[in-house]
Amino acid sequence: MRSDLVEQVKLRYKQSLVEKADKLETLWTKYKHQPDELSSFLHQLAGSAGMYGYDDITEQSISLRKNLTVDPIEQHQDQFEKLYQLLIKSAK
Repeated sequence: MRSDLVEQVKLRYKQSLVEKADKLETLWTKYKHQPDELSSFLHQLAGSAGMYGYDDITEQSISLRKNLTVDPIEQHQDQFEKLYQLLIKSAK
């Protein structure tokens, strides 16, 4: 019974990854006006993804968040796209 509940929670998280990808895209476009929102979202994404076993999403989120603190956003478009695609792929 408990394992069924755990699997349901994992499935709900997996299904939420498309929404997370959409939110990432929205926050990316608003970054210059609201940089803290993207940073906070990446922090939360890294933590929640790790809890559900999506270590690659965790690593990409941490890396992107760190890189945005030292370089302009334009230098990380490829990294953003990689994380976005990873979210979409992981949702399938």
